[in-house]
Amino acid sequence: MRPMLATKGDVVPTGDEWSHEVKWDGVRMLADVAEGAERARLTTRNGNDATIAWPDVHPAPMGGRDLLVDGEIIGINDAGVPDFAVIQERMHVRSATTAARLANTVPATFMVFDVMRLDGRDLTSLPLAERREILEGLDLGGWQVPPTYDDGVMLRDATLSQGLEGIVSKRLTSTYQPGVRSKAWLKFAHRHRFSFVVGGWRPQEGTRDRLAALLVGEPTPEGLLYRGRVGSGISGAASRLLGAQLAGRALDASPFADDVPAVDARGTFWVEPFLVVDVDSLNKMPISRLRQPSYRGIRTDIDAVIFDFAGVLSTSPGVGMIARAADYDVDIGAMLSIMLGPLDVDGDHPWHQLERGHITTDEFEAAIEPMWRATGATSFPSLPRGEELLDVLQPVPEMIATARDVRAAGYRTAILTNNMREWGVWREVWDADNLVDVVVDSCQVGLRKPNPAIFELTVELL
Repeated sequence: MRPMLATKGDVVPTGDEWSHEVKWDGVRMLADVAEGAERARLTTRNGNDATIAWPDVHPAPMGGRDLLVDGEIIGINDAGVPDFAVIQERMHVRSATTAARLANTVPATFMVFDVMRLDGRDLTSLPLAERREILEGLDLGGWQVPPTYDDGVMLRDATLSQGLEGIVSKRLTSTYQPGVRSKAWLKFAHRHRFSFVVGGWRPQEGTRDRLAALLVGEPTPEGLLYRGRVGSGISGAASRLLGAQLAGRALDASPFADDVPAVDARGTFWVEPFLVVDVDSLNKMPISRLRQPSYRGIRTDIDAVIFDFAGVLSTSPGVGMIARAADYDVDIGAMLSIMLGPLDVDGDHPWHQLERGHITTDEFEAAIEPMWRATGATSFPSLPRGEELLDVLQPVPEMIATARDVRAAGYRTAILTNNMREWGVWREVWDADNLVDVVVDSCQVGLRKPNPAIFELTVELL
């Protein structure tokens, strides 16, 4: 038999028809005791026989009474909470001698939360409420039956504060459906966010330059200790940004103070340990190896000013940019739409008309002034006169003065553009005063139309 599985939930359900349990950070296991047997047969969620790995769990309770139960094998860490990492090394043991040794040094507990057969009677068609009543009436010896709770929201908050993995909410009328992922069981796992230092990266399979995963570590008094490989959450745009950050920082050997498993080290490009990234994981502290990690971004706790050339961020630059800043814990002192309002992707923007010679510079200035003011600017810069587009692109004094002011106030600065040829005209003036930390070309990172996502990428680079 395969175990019944829970579906990932969005909102913890309320009401008398639901029961709530702690989600244990362990190994799912079915225990099947045949009538008169001295030990249970333990099978994993994939149907594999794992009996030999758990000598401290498989002794049959109740004198070998016929029984089939569902539960989770857990191990307790030094902080006194269940931790998958504690029992991870026991999962694949196939030697009775090794299993016996580990049972003494890394003891396990079997948490039983459902019963599907008793004394030859199939209980799967009974509602959960009745199965739980039967289960709680059994004397399972060393196996434990954890309690259930009526208030799921309270339990979710309590498990979060106690460092537990999460909760499972179950409809009391639900029957046991072997192998089925059911919406009658909802799981809510707490993901915790940590910051780690990048020590290496691995390319996408079949390539050498497309970053697909990071190898990260935790700084300790013993050095940078390896914590795991992170690939989930690294999109194409994030891959390019991370690659740009790590370019030129290669090392010949691993910067980690401890050994990196061969399966992770194979094909890795080692880098200087300077870049800090945020990672979500099911782990709690302390961490030995990350569990189901997901990349969340480069640390962004910095002050910055982002100058937006030509409405790269969105079709409504200005107010929208400031609102986006709050989402990323970045204190944006000013976000200025330097060039001239939103681009019209159909080519009717005054910018394009000027470029084609269809309007004069005066007409262009009159057309884009309302767009400029819509961004929240308190003054409108006077544009230089000239026949060529590049003349229009020369930096006006007001813009340079603004950049100097925010630089003097201690902010970092970024320039957004959708045309590096345009930026090249500005570079000499801005570089002369060291006014720019980061230049991002939206076309180069694959965002060819106005797109708010460019803001996220820029903040990550800053």
